Amino acid sequence: MMFKTHLMFGILLSIFFAKAFAVEHIFLFVLVGAFFAIFPDIDFHKSKIGQKTKPFSWMINFFLGHRGLIHSLLLAFAFFLLFVVLFGETYGAAVLIGYFSHIFLDSFTKKGTRPLWPLTTRLSGILKGNSIIDYFLFFLFLVGVILILI
Repeated sequence: MMFKTHLMFGILLSIFFAKAFAVEHIFLFVLVGAFFAIFPDIDFHKSKIGQKTKPFSWMINFFLGHRGLIHSLLLAFAFFLLFVVLFGETYGAAVLIGYFSHIFLDSFTKKGTRPLWPLTTRLSGILKGNSIIDYFLFFLFLVGVILILI
């Protein structure tokens, strides 16, 4: 999936949950959720976040590959626990929302994802990144964000 599709879906879900659970600092909550919606692609040097952190991204990719540990629920829960300890349950929840949104969307692509890494079970679908469907989803999520804000 495209960077902007992951980002918009993470923003949409973060806003939805922030409003549903009356989060006090909505902007910060959405910011954390949005960041973790794009974070897993740090393991690919050609991604937007990978380009901003190239040496680190290359190293992660070399040792862990793309869509391995970084795209797993194991790391999502590790970041969740870290944020719960450092910032509380509210921001831990934002981490999970963003991270899960990324893994969820990637599970519909042909390359899929291994959410239970190191197990080899792969969830994959028929979508191709940077396709017309990817653009459609981006605009659908954008409309969702607009509607939920008005």
